[in-house]
Amino acid sequence: MIKKIFFVLFVLIAVKLISQFNPSVSIGENIIFNGNQSYQIIDNDVYITFAQAIASDNYCLYFAHSQNDGQNFTFVLIDTLETTVFSKILPIQPPVLKILSDGKIVIFYTKYVSQNNYSLFQAVSENGGQTFSRELIEENIFSSPQIVTTDDNLNLLYNSGRLEN
Repeated sequence: MIKKIFFVLFVLIAVKLISQFNPSVSIGENIIFNGNQSYQIIDNDVYITFAQAIASDNYCLYFAHSQNDGQNFTFVLIDTLETTVFSKILPIQPPVLKILSDGKIVIFYTKYVSQNNYSLFQAVSENGGQTFSRELIEENIFSSPQIVTTDDNLNLLYNSGRLEN
């Protein structure tokens, strides 16, 4: 019993000591992200995508990249996501991210495009996240996409449909 207590204390102290050398990174206020599908870590590189509220309750979709274990980030604006009365009922959905084996960065996100209608978009970067091309993938999306595969053959899970008045 005493060995277990010492072991638990040792683990708690070790975790506390390790955590002080790896401080958490704050990327800002009013952030919408999708947990483990909003970031990816490969060696010393940290990739993050998120939507951040800006003036007038609109949001900007960002990509952030760090090449030094999250110590410093560069940010790229991908798209602006407008909010409306409809988006108060169904709020902005968080984006998801996948880094492919060839280095291509793929971000999927929903965007309000017309009355009672979100659409699914894909943003792709082939230059390490410096620039992104955007493409409409599907109309009438009702939920945030989820990536359901771990290889380069991307499969998405999402609900389609629309709200009617």
